[in-house]
Amino acid sequence: MNPDHQAARQPHEMNAKTRITFVAGPKVYDHQLEYSALHRALRIDGEQVLFFSEVEYQLFMLLVEYHARQRKEVSYEEIASRISGCHLDEDLLLQLRKRMSAIRKKIFPFNMDIVSIPHRGYELRSLHDLTLPYKRGHRARPQRTL
Repeated sequence: MNPDHQAARQPHEMNAKTRITFVAGPKVYDHQLEYSALHRALRIDGEQVLFFSEVEYQLFMLLVEYHARQRKEVSYEEIASRISGCHLDEDLLLQLRKRMSAIRKKIFPFNMDIVSIPHRGYELRSLHDLTLPYKRGHRARPQRTL
């Protein structure tokens, strides 16, 4: 395999000399976050480092911001305005779902998830706070009793 192609396919790998400076962030569900906007990186509990695409990083930090301000739910309109600078449409909603899915995969090992609130927006949640039955990315719906 051509080494140039391999380097292009793995943009988040850094050599041993690359240093990332992290800034202290808020505590989210018992995890201390530190972030580097330049590298779109997040360090959790001083150990694990997650790397995000530019849009994923902006989305996750928006969810963290709302969580820290105890507003929790971020509306579709707020996301569209702050992240893409436009109004929400079907194409943007589809892209948003894909990005949230990618973020979910990265934060799931830390018992965090992004919950979809139908027709309204998204919310950063702890898996410990969610009621069962729970499908990743969705609020549990009350079970019907017969």
